[in-house]
Amino acid sequence: MANSNEIVKHLSAFRHSRDAAVHADGDDLEHHLIEFVREVKRNPLCQRILSALPAYDANVWWNQQSDPESPHGNQLTALMFPASPDDKLVVLWDLVSSMGSGSSDLLDFQGFGQVMGAYNRSEAAAKAISLVIRPFAEAMTDRMREQAGMASPNLRELAGVPLAAIPGENESRIFLSHRSADKALVQPFFEVLRELGHQPWLDAHDMPAGTTLHRGITEGIDASCAVVFFVTKNFEDERWLGREVDQAVHRKIEVVDKFAIITLVFDGGEVPRPLRDYVWVNVTSEADAIRAIVRALPIELGPPRWRARVYKKKER
Repeated sequence: MANSNEIVKHLSAFRHSRDAAVHADGDDLEHHLIEFVREVKRNPLCQRILSALPAYDANVWWNQQSDPESPHGNQLTALMFPASPDDKLVVLWDLVSSMGSGSSDLLDFQGFGQVMGAYNRSEAAAKAISLVIRPFAEAMTDRMREQAGMASPNLRELAGVPLAAIPGENESRIFLSHRSADKALVQPFFEVLRELGHQPWLDAHDMPAGTTLHRGITEGIDASCAVVFFVTKNFEDERWLGREVDQAVHRKIEVVDKFAIITLVFDGGEVPRPLRDYVWVNVTSEADAIRAIVRALPIELGPPRWRARVYKKKER
């Protein structure tokens, strides 16, 4: 058995590539899936699991599923996996490794999607992730948890984070909305949130010269799990703030629990009408303001994780 540091490295590498593949969309799934397959093939923990599986002919299984003489012809409505968890894992790995081979001679995710009745690239990616990639990732995560558990409880915890608890890479920022005149007020909050392990978004840091202002703001909010509005007496004087308020409200309606609108009201500030439907906090100290932000976020401190109230609600 490798030492703890090596196991942590292998678990972290697997999780990183796994999460990227599971959360990918039609435009970038192929890239992340190729990287995921490469990681599984070179990861000693993954190979220990896969090499211990009994022999099972995945090709025969697939041919039975896609038999043109079956009632559905070449198009499937469901996959009938083997009853044995080991055999199912063999089949899933065969499909995942084929989709992530980068070879035009093997079944890719678009070809799989077409077999499942999804001809649009985005829909094909969703089918592949839902029916094959995520089940394979979950099965491997469970078995890696067992492998890590042989070493220590801490490593078992590292391997056992539910996939549903992991935000996508493009949805865990914290957008800090403010008037330019309040830059000095906001900068300390940016620093504190970053020290706490979050990824705050601040225009001075995240919008390089030449960025189109409207596009930069839209992309920043869309990549965030929260917008923090710093409402001072200066807040209503800048027209771009109105766009940020509108974009935040739209995002909240779109993703509901995975997005928070957090309004901090400083002396002399008046809450804009569109934000009055959401809770705001009258700031009496920076410590209270930071506490209010952290409590309202849909993600936890440390590595990006949805709070249990967010992802477990979806499971019910």
